[in-house]
Amino acid sequence: MRRIFDIYVDGLDEPMRVISNPAGDELLDARERAMLKSWRNASFKRNGGIPRRSELGASLIDALSSNLMDLHLLPDGDFLYASCGRAVAAAFGSDVTGRRTSDLPSAIARVFLSVYRLGLKHPMPYSTRHRSPHDRVGFWHRLILPVAAERSEDGRGYLVCSLPIGDRARA
Repeated sequence: MRRIFDIYVDGLDEPMRVISNPAGDELLDARERAMLKSWRNASFKRNGGIPRRSELGASLIDALSSNLMDLHLLPDGDFLYASCGRAVAAAFGSDVTGRRTSDLPSAIARVFLSVYRLGLKHPMPYSTRHRSPHDRVGFWHRLILPVAAERSEDGRGYLVCSLPIGDRARA
C-alpha cells in the first residue's frame, strides 16, 4: 500500500513528506534507490518477508556505511540507535549511537518515532524528506527499511539510509 502524507512539525519551515512503500523513481538519490532495490530483492527471496540486514549485500552496506543508521526495537516500543554513520553524525552535529529515539530533544525525533512505530504495524519501506532546522544542512532524505535485527527484543529493527542534502548556507 503506497501512501504519501505530510506531517507538520514545529520548528520546520515546511512539512515533512512521508511516502510509504515508495517507488524507486520517487527517491531522488541513487544511494536510496540502490538500497531500496536491494531490500526488495531480498524481500522477494523471502516470499515477501522482512529481510535480514545481512541479506542486503555487504558491498552496498559497506559503501553506504557513513550514511546508515541501525535501529533496534526495545521492549517498551522505543528504538535504540545501535550505530550511526560518520556522515550522518557530522551533518547532525552529534553521534546518536547508543541513544534512544525518544531521548533526542527535537520534535523531529518524535515524528520519526511515530514513523518507526507505524512501520511496526505496516512493515514496508518508508521515505522521508524534510528541511533541516540546523544551519549545516539544507534537507534530509531518509529511506527507512524494516530488517530482521539479531539483537532487538523481538528481532525487529530498521536500517536507515540518511542523507544530508545541500549546504544550508547555499540553499
